[in-house]
Amino acid sequence: MHLIYEKGRVRLYYMPTDKFKTETLSVTFCAPLTQEKAYGNALIPMVLNRGSKTYPTTGAVTKHLMGLYGASFGVDVDKRGEIQLLQFQSDYIAPAYAQNCPDIGRQMGEFLVDIITNPVVSDAGGFDPAYFRQERSNTDQFIRSEINDKQSYAMRRCIETMCKEEPFGISELGSLGDGDGLTPETLYRDYQENFLQKMPVRIFCCAMQEPTALIEQLEAGGVLTSGASVQPLDLGYRAVPKCTLQEVTEYAEVLQGKLNIGFRTNTAPDSLDYPALYVMSTLFGGGPQSKLFMNVREKHSLAYYASSRLERYKGLMYVTSGIDVGNKEQAQRLILAQLEEIQQGHITAAELEGAKATVIHGLRGLSDTQFSLMNYYVGQSFLEKATSVETYIEQIQSVSKEDVIRVAQRVVADTIYFLTSKEGFRHG
Repeated sequence: MHLIYEKGRVRLYYMPTDKFKTETLSVTFCAPLTQEKAYGNALIPMVLNRGSKTYPTTGAVTKHLMGLYGASFGVDVDKRGEIQLLQFQSDYIAPAYAQNCPDIGRQMGEFLVDIITNPVVSDAGGFDPAYFRQERSNTDQFIRSEINDKQSYAMRRCIETMCKEEPFGISELGSLGDGDGLTPETLYRDYQENFLQKMPVRIFCCAMQEPTALIEQLEAGGVLTSGASVQPLDLGYRAVPKCTLQEVTEYAEVLQGKLNIGFRTNTAPDSLDYPALYVMSTLFGGGPQSKLFMNVREKHSLAYYASSRLERYKGLMYVTSGIDVGNKEQAQRLILAQLEEIQQGHITAAELEGAKATVIHGLRGLSDTQFSLMNYYVGQSFLEKATSVETYIEQIQSVSKEDVIRVAQRVVADTIYFLTSKEGFRHG
């Protein structure tokens, strides 16, 4: 990843590759994650996605993309730590294979800039009312539907409980009711004053050649590079070496209990110890060779699934597991015991090498798709020093048993969340 252009609030990163027959271009707007702004911020790309003055309908957008060899375009909302990401992503055939459209890269750049900066506006001075209503309805429906996936719901509730006093506990989509005071006019005003003027912008291009045409467009247009004051961004990492363990139990009509445990890693996202933490989490619960899988699931049959994952940028680790509701205390003790095993140095050479091999396999897989690679580098762009995938693999290879023990001993349990069946609910 190379930073090839920086002006005002915009950074343009280039990832050279000749591996694919397509190229990708993404534009990400970044904002501090707050309850007040999250819902409205998330709504803006959804409304912009519906069309621009140049391409005012979904049909017009689709027709234009079909004329560009079936290029694709979409939007997404995500977060890294306590930074909300509003993403516009496109994928198109590489110019070398577009014989009748050698400037396809330039045209995709023009299209993205147009979609982002030239929205359909009503006579009242707001976003198109129909688009606004439809996207509000879609967003609310999606938020409501999250409870239908009990595994994801339990994870979200664990995070909300664990970080209830911190911005990370806020969903990147906001909450139901947060948009009740919004109108097409107020959202459009926020788009003009905040989105287009204050949010830092990360642009990523994965292509065979540097996107010089895009740089020219940024210089000529000036809309994305303008802005007098840029919002500061903070990933929100906190060191919490001592926690008062909190336990929360909630009830729903579930066939399987969801036991989630949240930990504070006390390892900063840009720490030299982070590769060791990644290996430690993988050894703990990162696959079929992990201690959680081998002991909690296989040996003691206390879980249908049990795994761990990291939230690098906030400094958290989560365990998710599905259990019989009557096995909560046993499963909880055994899960925590697996972390203690690592903290006490009970790690075999085979376990360590297996965890490292799993991590390296996953890192090498990032280069299989351009969007996976871009997703990795989006996160890296918020660190003081970005690390290439190749360098990261080298760092993983050099992780020792002592490194794993050291980072494991800093990990502390913060929150235990249990989603269990309602009283009187009958299985089957």
